[in-house]
Amino acid sequence: MNEPYTSLHGRDETDSSRGMTRRNCIRAMGGGAAAVGGLSMVGSVGAQQTSGRMVFVYDDGYAEDYTKTFQVHRQNDAPACAAVPSAAIGRSDEFLSEDQLREMTEAGWEVMSHAVSHDALGHVGVTQPVEAGDTKLYVDSTVMGRTPHPAEIYTGDKQVVRKITGKGEDSTGGYLTLESKVGKSFAADGTRVRFTEDAIRNVLETSKQSLEDRGFNVTNFVYPYGRYDERTESLVKEYYKAVGNAHPGGHNPAIGLDPYDLRREYFHTETMTEQEIGAYMDEVASRDTLGMFGGHIRNPNLTGQRIQTAIRMAQERNLEIVTLREALQDLDVYEATPTPSTTATPTPTSANRQGQGTPDSTGTSTPNGGGSFIDGFLHWLANLF
Repeated sequence: MNEPYTSLHGRDETDSSRGMTRRNCIRAMGGGAAAVGGLSMVGSVGAQQTSGRMVFVYDDGYAEDYTKTFQVHRQNDAPACAAVPSAAIGRSDEFLSEDQLREMTEAGWEVMSHAVSHDALGHVGVTQPVEAGDTKLYVDSTVMGRTPHPAEIYTGDKQVVRKITGKGEDSTGGYLTLESKVGKSFAADGTRVRFTEDAIRNVLETSKQSLEDRGFNVTNFVYPYGRYDERTESLVKEYYKAVGNAHPGGHNPAIGLDPYDLRREYFHTETMTEQEIGAYMDEVASRDTLGMFGGHIRNPNLTGQRIQTAIRMAQERNLEIVTLREALQDLDVYEATPTPSTTATPTPTSANRQGQGTPDSTGTSTPNGGGSFIDGFLHWLANLF
């Protein structure tokens, strides 16, 4: 069993009365490597000085995000984010359990919503003419058939609402199945299908509430399949403070950053070479931007070694590896929010028992009897500001 993860990136480290985080305290001392009592606290000798940050986000909530991904990050003292469909938690051994997620968050990870059942919240296009008596819709993607919801079939001023019940494929192509006949005819050109506004609102609200009822602080969202449209984007803003995958690739500026317009890059081996990872991180470091990597642990091209390599390359460039919530709070995009009140009782961890501290009323970790010297020093230093 691995030793407890003692990171400076704790779950509730922001002292809202001072607007300081423990990382900002270290920056106030001059950044880079700071020695306290002979201990090197952060940074590395000769590393490039940068305000760049890297965020790692892992989608879909599979159990391997605990047994593999989390273990690599913990061994390298680097937090990350788990984008989790709320209905998947504990559904079977295939998915993350509530206790596993809780251990991850207590080690500094962020839980993000990934809808309820990985629901596709954008639209798909119709590929074949639709007759009034049809109960099938041939479409360019069947992702909406994964979860049954009422959906709009629309073009111009014409619209009908029917419930999608499933999906299939035949010699004509992929199709969505409907609970009842369409009732109207539609040409293929320009006809689209999307879940109703009420259905999307239900997904966004239910996922967030379900995760928060379990005791997780959920402020950010990841679009399943990366699909959304203008209406979805508008609705997400009513429930969440940021979206982690609005666009592929690129870098996110530290100044003028739009939290609903963030870009991330998949770092699976089939999408980025090691040289490309290095070049991406060089750009993050030189421009002091926010970089973000996304991954799917079930993808055979995302191995533990690939994750280890990416973390090491970020650390070599002195890039701060943080959660998305921490990054946006540090950049003053939004303020810290308290962990929601809930009846859920966190599972004690070995880190708790070994005196990493207990959150006080400000959310700052207060050392208890067996707390580490560094934690105690940082708490004292924070009170100077």
